[in-house]
Amino acid sequence: MKKPIQIQILGDVCPAWGFRKSFDEGDESKVFGDTLPLLQKADLTIANLECPLSHKGTPTKKTGPRLRGKPSDMSVLKRAGVDVVSLANNHILDYGQEAFFDTLKAAQAEGILTVGAAQNLTESKTPLMIEKGDMCIGIMSFAEEEFSIASDSRGGASLFDPYCAFDEIAEARKKCDYLIILYHGGIEHYELPSPLLQKKCRKMIQSGADLVLCQHSHCIGSFETYQDGAILYGQGNAVFGRREGNTRWNQGMLVSVELTEGTHNISFRVFEANDEGISLLPNEAERITQMNELSMKLDDSAFIQEKWDAFCNKQEAGYIPELLGWGRVRIKLNRMLKNRLARTLISRHNKMITMNLIRCDAHREVVQTVLENSQK
Repeated sequence: MKKPIQIQILGDVCPAWGFRKSFDEGDESKVFGDTLPLLQKADLTIANLECPLSHKGTPTKKTGPRLRGKPSDMSVLKRAGVDVVSLANNHILDYGQEAFFDTLKAAQAEGILTVGAAQNLTESKTPLMIEKGDMCIGIMSFAEEEFSIASDSRGGASLFDPYCAFDEIAEARKKCDYLIILYHGGIEHYELPSPLLQKKCRKMIQSGADLVLCQHSHCIGSFETYQDGAILYGQGNAVFGRREGNTRWNQGMLVSVELTEGTHNISFRVFEANDEGISLLPNEAERITQMNELSMKLDDSAFIQEKWDAFCNKQEAGYIPELLGWGRVRIKLNRMLKNRLARTLISRHNKMITMNLIRCDAHREVVQTVLENSQK
């Protein structure tokens, strides 16, 4: 019997916010703790690199934080056993083209392969094919459309475009024995898939993916086997610092895949952030049981919709005023007043107009183009 191929996959790694001192000391044992032997012994170790690594570049005009690590951080990842970094995420262009290309150079210098981002949109979609033993492992990485997406003339992340992506997945599957999709998307801090996210991920499996891992959510989510594949809706952070009292943020999953001819076994290890890095959770079996109990409900579409509606209702006080261009002060006041200010000032008719501009493909394309052009 041939030796199984062992693959380890980490979620979001961001030296910009995570354990800067340990990275500066070049101490991979502090950063990765007792997960380090698992990473180093694997036949293939993959991670999502959630920021550029460069001393150069200009902060991109965008909303949200701008993150950046140092080129030397790539050496720490290499010594930790990381073979591949996915760059398809919403922060890889936080410091522009110069920092992005520095990141590619840093990876190349360390012999680390990259996937999900390149010098233009076409090249960013190129699957990574890796031969291990007598098997070919395919890796594809996509990001939802934010400020980091590549274009025909700009380097950046690979866009998940459903009009192309499912066909691209099907074509990639013809060229490998096992296909992994890293999908950087979904809503943050939510453990279940939205109805749309579940539909997309299941379609990826139908198109030929064997394993779909949703990253970006900053929390451990839920897991399902679907047809002949598997989907994890939220891997949690890997190396993204520690937030006092925030268990969801501090915990993440190492996804282990054991491949033999014709079969794949998937298992999980749970770790938690400490002051210097991460370490395996003493009660990780209990945490996995919690995830499994939640995951048992993923076939219940009514449950998925009900939970999604409840989550979105809690976001209304921030989302609707922000969508309509309110400033920070009024948005904060509206949240303090539990959305009463918005309910008084924003009519049902205004919400109806906004809803139609967003949900209709034709109207949404006009709105998106107008807003994009206004930033030039």
